[in-house]
Amino acid sequence: MYFCGLALGVLYYLRGIDPLNYNLAFVHLLGLQAWSSSMDNAVSFNGPAWTISVELFFYATFPIALSLSRRFAYSIMRSLALVSIGTVYGAVLITLHHLRYGPIVGSVRELPNEYLWFALIPVHYLGLFIAGMGAAHFAQAALKKPSRSIPQRVFQPLIAVFVVLFPLTSVNFNSTATPYLSILVRFSLAAIPTGYLLISLHLRPKASISRFLGVRPLNLLGRASYAFYIIHVPFIWIIRRLIPEINYETQLLLLICAAIICYYVIEHPIRTFLVRLSGGAR
Repeated sequence: MYFCGLALGVLYYLRGIDPLNYNLAFVHLLGLQAWSSSMDNAVSFNGPAWTISVELFFYATFPIALSLSRRFAYSIMRSLALVSIGTVYGAVLITLHHLRYGPIVGSVRELPNEYLWFALIPVHYLGLFIAGMGAAHFAQAALKKPSRSIPQRVFQPLIAVFVVLFPLTSVNFNSTATPYLSILVRFSLAAIPTGYLLISLHLRPKASISRFLGVRPLNLLGRASYAFYIIHVPFIWIIRRLIPEINYETQLLLLICAAIICYYVIEHPIRTFLVRLSGGAR
């Protein structure tokens, strides 16, 4: 699906006015665009795919990170410690970065490129990955506890949804008064409410919210969400060029249909084949 999104982006440029940068296209083909110090280079062809470049770095480090985390996070408290380590890691790196460029003035939308994008950006996101592994170890350890244990009582999906939605609806992260906070959330603090939500849903599969998220239509949209994410920018570019007068609702409907088709025709068959080839379960 990553290559499919990249192909759509390249197709758009080949059919457009701007010349195709073959060297940059090759960097994207290798999934290395997020390491660039230029945001323009990292988000060219298919803007959202820069996050997949970050994930590829995580996948490369995952075997080592998993081995180390299993040795360390073998209990609930140690798992929480790993979440804390990942959160602090991201906060420290971002703090050092912004100390290098001086105080932040203005809102996030007004900040220069060096405040929002810099070389080695996958390394700065590594803290969130570490925190996520800690949350996963925590969920596994909590499942072994009795149903009335503290984790089983504290981690409730309804409370978790409120914990996630309340900051989003009550805090202006683009405010000129708190620009550093919004960047800190992006690279570090987001791990805490997100981890709490995912752990709660994992520990309470029969909760009303968990069952609602598991209904077939939402389940299908969830399965197709990666295809939706990775093709949506170049797909919309192409659709708007072919049909300039198309409205937003029609664009969204066509995109959802395209994502579902991509999931069933490309993503799911290839993933199933690779899993069977490796001898794993479906």
